[in-house]
Amino acid sequence: MSEKELEALRARVEELERKANPPEPPKFEGTPGPTTTELAMSRMAMPPQAMRVMIEAVGDDAVSGIVRDGRAPQNLSPLAAEGTVRPRLPSGMREPTPLGPPPGIAIADRLMDAADARDRADLIMQEARRRAAIKAATKEEQNE
Repeated sequence: MSEKELEALRARVEELERKANPPEPPKFEGTPGPTTTELAMSRMAMPPQAMRVMIEAVGDDAVSGIVRDGRAPQNLSPLAAEGTVRPRLPSGMREPTPLGPPPGIAIADRLMDAADARDRADLIMQEARRRAAIKAATKEEQNE
């Protein structure tokens, strides 16, 4: 192998090794910035001037209670106990339809039962004719 071929092979090996070992990702130093959620929440936050006006209007305890309620985990309250009055639905809404078989299912069941009975009777008739034909054929064979 000539010196030029050897140099070409060494260059090719170095190139392949570089491709096989990609560079390490950059290391960031310093404090991390805000998360996406923190950025979204900061945009939704109330400006300090509005917060001061609200505190003056309703009091510090009410505002801190509102903030505390907004950060608390939300739990659904249980349904009203039996015998208590259910709250009325807003206008335009109605009570949900109770669960049950869809309308018309009883009619469809009766139609399918009648079709099954007809099919069963047809099969019985076909079997009776087949047996009668076999019986007649065996009688003819015996008479001959």
